[in-house]
Amino acid sequence: LPRWTHDGDQQQSSTLAESQRLCHFAFVILIRVGYTCLLRPAELLKLRVKDLRLPRSKYEPAVCVITLRDTKNKASSGRFQFSMITEPSLVSWLEWFTSNCPPELHLWPGSRKKFSNHFRRVLCRLGLSRLPLTPGCLSPGGATPCFSRRHNDRFAEIRKKIARGVIIGMLHAGSHVS
Repeated sequence: LPRWTHDGDQQQSSTLAESQRLCHFAFVILIRVGYTCLLRPAELLKLRVKDLRLPRSKYEPAVCVITLRDTKNKASSGRFQFSMITEPSLVSWLEWFTSNCPPELHLWPGSRKKFSNHFRRVLCRLGLSRLPLTPGCLSPGGATPCFSRRHNDRFAEIRKKIARGVIIGMLHAGSHVS
């Protein structure tokens, strides 16, 4: 691809600009997929178009099932594992991004190092370069809201049980008093 020359002339083609846009879109979408599906960086970067089961018609729910192949824990969990994306906006982005792509195409158009470098550049632009964040933070980062939702739901159930118990206790105590 043509690039900048030493004499300062711009010889950058639209192909290079399109390639950079593709890389940015892929990065943003994959960051969200990794966070939402609790994926390790290696699992995220292995994803291909054929690993996504997207809605085939507008009448199907906006859900994407992802097939994870040869994960880190395949010895105990099996060669294939699955994750599900239920956020309609992310499913729509994946549909748009992968439309007309061959099934064997990797969603990330580069190496693991290129992904890590892109991650660092984004952190710098956001003013977060001093934080010790890596692509490996996606999985536990995404787990936090999942845990919080479950924890809050359990806490709410416990509060309801306690409240019922207190009310029942008050009713029983009231029935003994005449």
